[in-house]
Amino acid sequence: MGASPGFRLFLSASGSIGGVMTARTWKGWPAWNPFSRPGKQKSSRQELVCCRFAIAERSWKRSFNTDAIRHTWRLAAGEGYKPQSGYNAYMTAAFHALILDPGVMMVSAAELIFNQVRLYVTIVDPDVPRSTHEHVVVSMGTSPASMLPWFEGNLDYDWLLTPALPGGGIYFLRMTYDGSPVSGLIKLRFL
Repeated sequence: MGASPGFRLFLSASGSIGGVMTARTWKGWPAWNPFSRPGKQKSSRQELVCCRFAIAERSWKRSFNTDAIRHTWRLAAGEGYKPQSGYNAYMTAAFHALILDPGVMMVSAAELIFNQVRLYVTIVDPDVPRSTHEHVVVSMGTSPASMLPWFEGNLDYDWLLTPALPGGGIYFLRMTYDGSPVSGLIKLRFL
């Protein structure tokens, strides 16, 4: 003996009936609620958040698209307290950096020159004027857990040259601006 059509409709309902009732599930059980119209449009603060995420997304695709720099963000994501992708680590950092400064610059490449590291930076939002003087802190250590502030500098150009590395070995670098990371976790091998 089969179930009645009404009972089957109740168990597998979806959508709405005549704009009066809407089907949904609650804790795995089907339920019906009175239909309600969507709320008002996004507030100006919600639109600002969406705009910042859109800017960060465009910059990820445009300027932070090399395998090397995306690898630095994957390393940074792996050192976090929760599992996430390099893309998510970048988006979080870019969003918070844009709150601090709409003209923020982030590391888009790193190059070892003799015993120094040149960090190339790119503006996240090319539609706003670049900050005239960005004071950044570069941390360094032989492991991600042992990183300490190494030196401070100003991004007067599109790059920043670090002091000489203290000797041979593997080093990890990270650049921050007002406490917000503006680079992934850069791993260097200096012989």
